[in-house]
Amino acid sequence: MRRRVLLIAVLITALALAVPSAVIYYAAFTQSGLQFIVNRVPASIAGVRLTFVNVRGTLAGGVRIERLEIDQERVYLRLEDVRARIDLRSLLWQTIHAPQASVHTAFIVVKPHKEEPPSADPHFLPHGLVIRADSVHADAATLVLPNGQHERHPDRHRRFHTAAHDSHTEQRADDGRHAA
Repeated sequence: MRRRVLLIAVLITALALAVPSAVIYYAAFTQSGLQFIVNRVPASIAGVRLTFVNVRGTLAGGVRIERLEIDQERVYLRLEDVRARIDLRSLLWQTIHAPQASVHTAFIVVKPHKEEPPSADPHFLPHGLVIRADSVHADAATLVLPNGQHERHPDRHRRFHTAAHDSHTEQRADDGRHAA
């Protein structure tokens, strides 16, 4: 009897460890796991519309997105041919960390905000979420400012280091200057 109880306890413990491990492996290391995750991301989260087109790859090995659109009350982003690798450990701390990412073309529209003065810092992220990209390369980028002014950056070798912490966003070019 005691042997049977011990065997059942060992089997339950093994199952309790194996099932979460299998789910994590499926989600992080298989393309169908990535598709499962993307298909469950709501089209709208807290007023932010997300559109993913043709997502391929794996979370651990690298993701390729044909087109990603993010539409929020303060900014609209359309990114084409996005490639990134995500550090899975960072997800434990509500952080999306991509050591390096690249975008073929980026179209960014900063929208005017009607409810706060223009001098206030814009807030794009939900509280507690951190998005960090150590190195982001854009082959071509177009930035449309709230006053309608267009800035085009076709420089293939320009790299931006972007960090978003506690809902504040900062960008700087390689030489340390703040970028628009």
